[in-house]
Amino acid sequence: MTRNYLIYTPALYNPNTPTPVVIGFHGGGTANLVFSNVTSFNRLADEQGFLVVYPSGVNGYWNDGRGTVNQGIDDVGFVTTLIEDLKRQRNIDASRIFVTGISNGAMLVQRLACERADRIAAFSSIAGSMPTPLLPNCNPSRRVPMMMVNSPNDKFVPWEGGEGTLGGGGSVVSIINTANFWGRQSICLNMNEQALPEIAPNDGTNVILRRYSSCPRNTGVLLYIIQGGGPTWPGGEGQSSRVLGPTSQEMDATRESWNFFRNFTLP
Repeated sequence: MTRNYLIYTPALYNPNTPTPVVIGFHGGGTANLVFSNVTSFNRLADEQGFLVVYPSGVNGYWNDGRGTVNQGIDDVGFVTTLIEDLKRQRNIDASRIFVTGISNGAMLVQRLACERADRIAAFSSIAGSMPTPLLPNCNPSRRVPMMMVNSPNDKFVPWEGGEGTLGGGGSVVSIINTANFWGRQSICLNMNEQALPEIAPNDGTNVILRRYSSCPRNTGVLLYIIQGGGPTWPGGEGQSSRVLGPTSQEMDATRESWNFFRNFTLP
């Protein structure tokens, strides 16, 4: 099977300098160009000087481990091969490869955190959760930095876990239990929650940050809880409120993902 991806090279790229990479996974039933347009990662890449890669799922979906979509497609192997191909295409910093995704793409991010922590420095999961079948055997090779953004109002990924009734279906772990899993895995000793200041008071949403702290060096876990939001990319553009519900403007998930990523490198 021939697989493909798009790569965005920022104006600041210097072929003589190893450059960090963000790999972004689109949601189920959509496409990489849609993800690029919604998230505006290219704009931030021009500002911050990182490469952005947008892979394409087979028929618009990823084999994220739920066992309901694209069974038999080795997307973990695809990402591993993609990273090796990137090394031939650009001067990348192999210690600063980061992944992010939304919905089905976010569940692939969770799977990659379980299976490819040796290649990927940090992870950002938007409107997704840990597929239940992955949990018993999720033993990353190191402590995994994980940022999650989820809404209790998500119609596709049940906040309390269990079987999804929309999208690809399948069973997922609850959002809190998924965040707690990564907090334990990173040996974070404390957890606190705080309401973030409102910056868009008329959008009907607010954000609570659940931070897992007192973790060892080079790891960390964050969960942004979007009260009143939908299964959308906060701060993103062009997302249908009729289909998905509200898009919170209380945070910019693109910038917050990068702010999280930039703290970490592979050991």
